[in-house]
Amino acid sequence: MKMKNLTTLIIRKECFSEGPKKLPNSLRVLEWRGYPSKSLPSDFQPEKLAILKLPSSCFMSLELPKFSHMSVLSFDKFKFLTQIPDLSGTPNLKELSFVLCENLVEIHESVGFLDKLKSMNFEGCSKLETFPPIKLTSLESLSLIHI
Repeated sequence: MKMKNLTTLIIRKECFSEGPKKLPNSLRVLEWRGYPSKSLPSDFQPEKLAILKLPSSCFMSLELPKFSHMSVLSFDKFKFLTQIPDLSGTPNLKELSFVLCENLVEIHESVGFLDKLKSMNFEGCSKLETFPPIKLTSLESLSLIHI
């Protein structure tokens, strides 16, 4: 709570048994391997968050606030995630990664309209059934390899 000016938080070891009750809204980068909670704190509203990477986390579903500055979203190895929510609140998104999300079934249609998106990676998402129509003029890389 006292780190009101913290802009970068990177935790690369899975060593916490529970997640934080609060995160500073000043964050621009949040990278946390094995984030231990099922969601981000409800009052977490980081207006300038640009990079969010939470590999191997316990989220059951994603409910993301509007992240107008977000450029990178990476949720690799989410065991319980079945669908990607509406991402229209992330208009500046350039990279989207859901590698080895084995239970991912559906990708929201808003992903197909993120016109600044350059890279999408869904490698190893073996149960993926629904993929949106893609109208992405800036897309350079799309990976759908079934591992």
